Amino acid sequence: MVRSKGEKGYQFCIHIILSLVSLSMILPVLLLFIGSITDEQLLVENGYTFFPKRLSLEGYRLLWQNIETVGRACLISLGVTAAGTGCSVLLTLLLAYPLTVRRLPGRKLLHLFVLIPMLFSGGFVPAYVMWSTVFLIKNTLFAYLVPNLLLRIWWVFLTKNYLERNVSAALCDAARIDGMGHWGVLRKIVLPAGKPVVTAVSVLTALGYWNDWLNGLYYVYRSSRFSLPVLLWHMSVHVDAIALHAEHVGWASDMGPYSTLSLHMAMAFLLVLPVLLVYPFIWKPLVSGLTLGTMKK
Repeated sequence: MVRSKGEKGYQFCIHIILSLVSLSMILPVLLLFIGSITDEQLLVENGYTFFPKRLSLEGYRLLWQNIETVGRACLISLGVTAAGTGCSVLLTLLLAYPLTVRRLPGRKLLHLFVLIPMLFSGGFVPAYVMWSTVFLIKNTLFAYLVPNLLLRIWWVFLTKNYLERNVSAALCDAARIDGMGHWGVLRKIVLPAGKPVVTAVSVLTALGYWNDWLNGLYYVYRSSRFSLPVLLWHMSVHVDAIALHAEHVGWASDMGPYSTLSLHMAMAFLLVLPVLLVYPFIWKPLVSGLTLGTMKK
């Protein structure tokens, strides 16, 4: 295929733009890693740089020294991410599928019931009072799972719209006529055809759970229940307390006056590392599913 000069120029510009966008995403992560292995005193005096004069693993040494606290926070984050993603995707499918069944009794009322909370919210204070005094989720793992993350209406409508466009309504009707119930249609027809949107929602939901720290900030006060982002946030807020061997944070008591910055960078890189390790295994099935997983009508 012969391309004109205009097409070649357009493609060159697109490559340049995408390269710059990629660099804008890669360079901060690289700077974060280099900062985590830079000598602490250089960070204090000269700030962050891609080419430090002295390297140090002091931040990672402190992490290893406090492996019990960090390991517990990692396990909490991993458990919450796994459980929350599974429950959230399941609820999203169970709510999105009925909205696609045109002859379902009360479908319009259900659609309105889903739409109104997306447009109007009672605000943070009523939500905080409800979760704290009625459901009693303070200092429990449910505080990480339920508020704001367990069910997102945007994902419900995204899943609903995808299923309506890519799942044959005639095929579903034929399956029901043959005696298959809604559970069978959902499991054998809708779910296989909806793998691309399920994959996308799963990835976005997992990232939301892994990076969430607001729920922990609002509802969790015990250091033994801190997730990794919440632990990092408490470190950032209580820098002076950590440097002065604050016992309530649960860290070892031999930190020097210049130990907190490298520790922050090491913790932040530890938080980003699982995403970097998992991403190479996610993007290929995600892209291939979005391009090849659709069903022709």
